[in-house]
Amino acid sequence: MRQMSNRDLFKRYDTELLLRLHNRKNLSDTRTILGKLEAFLAERSPSPDLAKEFLAQYSDRKPRTLYRYAQMVKSFMKWYGQPVNEFKVKVPRTLQMHLEIRKILGKSLNG
Repeated sequence: MRQMSNRDLFKRYDTELLLRLHNRKNLSDTRTILGKLEAFLAERSPSPDLAKEFLAQYSDRKPRTLYRYAQMVKSFMKWYGQPVNEFKVKVPRTLQMHLEIRKILGKSLNG
């Protein structure tokens, strides 16, 4: 795969996406981000350092958004054979999630 052009590489990965992602919005969002990654790379071969540099452009986004983008790029890089292991995004637990869990468990907020 390393001898393939980026265009051919991303086309081949798109086939993988079609088999893996069944939600149209997720597929569309992933294609959008990977299209931006392809444009960012230009003719350079994908690498973990370039993937992190690409993701750094989105550091001003909300943590959940950055996390989603990172998962999309990391999945591609893992498939490519050069995983991005050092890059992690912490997603804060929200009060809403806490309230939903308590609701499911049937506990009141007072104890």
